[in-house]
Formats: sequence, C-alpha cells, structure tokens
Amino acid sequence: MNVAATDWCVEKRISLIGFDFYHGATGPDEDEYPERTKGYARAGIITMPYICNLDQISKRRVTLMAFPLNMIGVEASPVRAVVIEH
Repeated sequence: MNVAATDWCVEKRISLIGFDFYHGATGPDEDEYPERTKGYARAGIITMPYICNLDQISKRRVTLMAFPLNMIGVEASPVRAVVIEH
C-alpha cells in the first residue's frame, strides 16, 4: 500500500483494512511507511496485518468478527479474525 492507496482509502472513508502481509513491509516505497501509518491513524482507519486466507473469501459483502487477546499496556493485539459469508 503506497501513499496514493492510503489517500484513496481515506477519501472513501474506509474504516478497516485487512492485509495478508505487514503493511509496513520494507520495499521500494520504504521511505513512505511512516506517512502511510500516520495517514491510517489520522483517518481513524484500523489496520489488521497478517490476515490469512483472504483469497478464500468468495462474497463481496461479509461479516467480520475479530477477537483480540486481552492485553494491558499495549497499542495492538493479535486477533482471531473470522469471516461469515451470507
């Protein structure tokens, strides 16, 4: 996800983005990582990196349930993400 993709998500008022990779992975756009992260946070977009099996979702609209670990004093937690297709 580059800055342009982040801007598009903000424009469309996306509330949550799931990735099958770490969204801050280093690569050609490595210098843009801090700006992308700030862009998500400023827009109130929740990010869920390392989500597995996204390719198995066959419906356009689904219900997502995310069950985080109960952790104190951290800003993030691993989650068990479950998608229900209707």
